Amino acid sequence: MIPFDANHDKRQDAALADLICKGSPEALQIFLSVHQQFIYNLSLRMLNDFAIACSLTQQFMVKLLLNMGTAIDNEDFTVWVYRRLVNDIRKAAAAQSTVAGNFEALGETLERQSYHPRLNKAEQIYYHREIEAVTNRCLSTMAACLPIERRFAFLLAGVFGVPVPIVSMILDTSESNVTAELAFAQQDLEEFTKGHCSLFGRENACTCDKRVNYFFDQDETVEFFNDNLNSKRKKISQLIAVKKNNQNLAGDDIVAMYRNQPFLEPHSSSDGVNQLCKRPEIIKDQYFN
Repeated sequence: MIPFDANHDKRQDAALADLICKGSPEALQIFLSVHQQFIYNLSLRMLNDFAIACSLTQQFMVKLLLNMGTAIDNEDFTVWVYRRLVNDIRKAAAAQSTVAGNFEALGETLERQSYHPRLNKAEQIYYHREIEAVTNRCLSTMAACLPIERRFAFLLAGVFGVPVPIVSMILDTSESNVTAELAFAQQDLEEFTKGHCSLFGRENACTCDKRVNYFFDQDETVEFFNDNLNSKRKKISQLIAVKKNNQNLAGDDIVAMYRNQPFLEPHSSSDGVNQLCKRPEIIKDQYFN
């Protein structure tokens, strides 16, 4: 589920928070089922690193649950939650010099790897999961080349379909600024893909199967977005419920490519989250003390 979509009632989040602070294990499980996976997927696409995103998600969830009582009377509890998440992601991005990229360096990398021969048709069928993984890794790396506020606007409003007014509240900026950053992000990505990616320009030399061949030659594991390849995972596009008369940008080629990515589960749950699930009275004690 994508929070803030047409099927999500933000009043439920505040009600769940109130019950969690009173020690309800059922409310805690519902809250985690609604938000934890989305928090992980946003963090992963913002930070472009499995380990960092998983660690941030778990640390954020523990901190959020233990401090939930300070905001259950907040006018918009859900926005409060995601403002805190955005700030944590900003700090993590600033601390990780490898997170941000630039289009020029990425273009040089793709050009170098595109000199490898293509896989033949039989190999492309056999290695289709690896090819999908490389496509998703490349898309994530391209998004990481965007300035961080532009990346937030693109992922939240464009890819995940969060309405612009809500994105503006989460990012603490104007609606016009979110709309402008989203347009700039689409323009930046469109210009890059049309100049390098064969999915957007047949004359371009870089193909996903060439990159798979490159990784095989370098004896590198194709691991990004490659976990649980044999499991049935929903794509982002399958999880977005859009209100009538609300432009969802699904017709845009760039946005459609990103929405075609899998909505992933965190690699593991932290001991802290597991302990709070087993002993929700810890949250209650924190609230009443």
